[in-house]
Amino acid sequence: MGMSVLPSDSLAGQDSWTTNGPSGGTVYSMAVSPNFALDHTIFAGTYGGGVFKSTNGGGSWSAINNGLSRTYVHALAISPNYASDHTIFAGTYGGVCVWKSTDAGASWSAANNGLPSPTLLMSLVISPNFASDHTIFAGNFDNGGVFKSTDGGVSWSAVNNGLPSNIILESLAISPSFAIDHTIFVATYDLGTFKSTTAGASWRSISGISSIALAVSPNFATDHTLFTGNEDYRGLLFSTDGGTSWSSPTSWFNDAGYSLAVSPNFATDHTLFIGTEWSGIHVSTDAGTNLSWLGLGWSTPWDHQGNSLAVSPNFASDPTIFAGSSDGVYSYTFGTSPIELPPPTGTMYINNGAASTNAVTVTINSAIISIGHFGLAQMRFQNAGGAWSSWETYAATKTWTLAAGDGTKTVNAEYLDSAGNVLPKTDTITLATGAMQSPFKEKWDALSGAPGAATGAATSTTGGMYQDFNNGRLYWNQSTNTVYWVHGAILIKYDQLGRETGALGLPTSDEMDVSSVTGARESQFAGGRIFWGPGVGSYALKDDKGFLQMYINNGDAAYLGIPTSDDYPAWDGRGQNFQKAIFTWNPRNNAHYVRGGVMVKYQMTGGPAGYLHLIIDEEKPLSPSLPAHADAVAAIFENGRVYWSGTTGSHIVNGGVYVTYMSVGGPQGRLGLPITDEYDIALPGGGRRSRFEHGFITWGLYYGTWVDYI
Repeated sequence: MGMSVLPSDSLAGQDSWTTNGPSGGTVYSMAVSPNFALDHTIFAGTYGGGVFKSTNGGGSWSAINNGLSRTYVHALAISPNYASDHTIFAGTYGGVCVWKSTDAGASWSAANNGLPSPTLLMSLVISPNFASDHTIFAGNFDNGGVFKSTDGGVSWSAVNNGLPSNIILESLAISPSFAIDHTIFVATYDLGTFKSTTAGASWRSISGISSIALAVSPNFATDHTLFTGNEDYRGLLFSTDGGTSWSSPTSWFNDAGYSLAVSPNFATDHTLFIGTEWSGIHVSTDAGTNLSWLGLGWSTPWDHQGNSLAVSPNFASDPTIFAGSSDGVYSYTFGTSPIELPPPTGTMYINNGAASTNAVTVTINSAIISIGHFGLAQMRFQNAGGAWSSWETYAATKTWTLAAGDGTKTVNAEYLDSAGNVLPKTDTITLATGAMQSPFKEKWDALSGAPGAATGAATSTTGGMYQDFNNGRLYWNQSTNTVYWVHGAILIKYDQLGRETGALGLPTSDEMDVSSVTGARESQFAGGRIFWGPGVGSYALKDDKGFLQMYINNGDAAYLGIPTSDDYPAWDGRGQNFQKAIFTWNPRNNAHYVRGGVMVKYQMTGGPAGYLHLIIDEEKPLSPSLPAHADAVAAIFENGRVYWSGTTGSHIVNGGVYVTYMSVGGPQGRLGLPITDEYDIALPGGGRRSRFEHGFITWGLYYGTWVDYI
């Protein structure tokens, strides 16, 4: 571990974050009893589980929802006189949005008169002089703004003079000297921070920067210090003149500030806590100028961190902080162990992770981050087995010279943060410095180096030469005296099919667009083509069964689409699927295809491997002999025929039914086109029937075949 950093004398150590619940949903709000030293009482408002109460400092929890019909609790506020009046308020989502308990949470009643409904009550603040002025403020997320009650929540009235009507309210904060200065603040997500010095009667903007959380110094009357949690400006802004001017931390891990809590001893310990979106909980012991990491971050999403924060009212003697999360309420008591800041984290690659290079000079790419405000200070590098370079200022890129000699090269790196933590990193790359031969060098130059670094020497093969590169392979085809680049998914398929010694042979083109299929690519070879399409994959169209020539002769990809399979065995031949067609071949019938509605029916019966077997002849038009069906076609298969028209659809006729059908004139006869496939009928011994436009053909085991006209 790295250097230990102590927040201050008053926070001279830490133990760890612990939680014992509650398990009722994400904790969005907390309220700690002003008499915590004696009663050890904490309330937690959860999203879905209502309000929970602990009377042993968070050691155990009980749900206290008697009378509380809304259990999405975003806000809690506890009376300064809780020890005597036992009063606590809860703000909820939907319907009744403010609830009041005067028996320490044992029961609740609505305190909603004058408030809009439905609404999301985001924040509640109670006057420090609640015993005498009975004043409480409520802030609605996006429905009505700020409301005020001066009768302990019995009735409410809007106090929005000077506030825009469209604010998205996130938080409220009240001056500890409210009885004298009448000051209250509003944080809004969209329009910044507003201030009232008239107890809410009027408002003015004091910052236009999006604000999420608010906290006021306990000594606001003298130090005029105010904090806002933001998504910008390093997550935090602070003002020491009541909001007239603002400053941001000088060192801080960039993150959004979602919750704030100020030490009750701020005048002497200057301590502030901030819960962030991603990096957990941070502490400042110099009133916000610098922040140090306290944990609960990085390894878990924001739901697991400080959605809400609270500090023990007796922080000087009981240095405990509470953080609400989806795992319950975490507590952290500063003890005797120093705060250990975690080391930096991130990635380091040579040439952005390339597998190889043909140059000894490379670039080290570093993406390293440091947790907390202890930024990265220095870095250094080493070729494995060699001497370390000198420490130098951290940078995202570094030019580096590999050790001499081809082969696998290892580079080590170390990254140092200002807390003394060191992160070691290692990457390897293959160095192949052999010069590219002509004509590969000319092709590589023409491609602006796109093939990347050579990973092997030029090698002779039957009919040409090849050389492997980081991003593919270059082939010189002797018969065309041209170099071609094969790469990506097409190269993977090519290698699977035996490369240049397989059925496809040497390439005869570079990879190119398939103009009629969006996003598709193809490379041509002496014995066929390889196609690739998005969502389709890579498949070869070979020339050894006549498929390629049939593809070219019948409209290519524009009419047939690209392959969606390699060729495969089917009965005594081969089949292959395309986006718009199916091809088959066997020695008797050669190559044929079907498409459109006939293809769909063929697929439904199992395609080339199904009971229709292979194609004998392509679909042929039946017009002009069928003037009522000008679009009708028929295709012949080994085990039947498929007829299709736009009005009758695709149907199969085969066996004895087909023989009878043709004997009475087929589609040109009185029956017309089929409108069903064959189906079973109940006859002694079994029977089958097909329906046509104008009748039926029926076959029975004991009766033979007959025609019924309708």
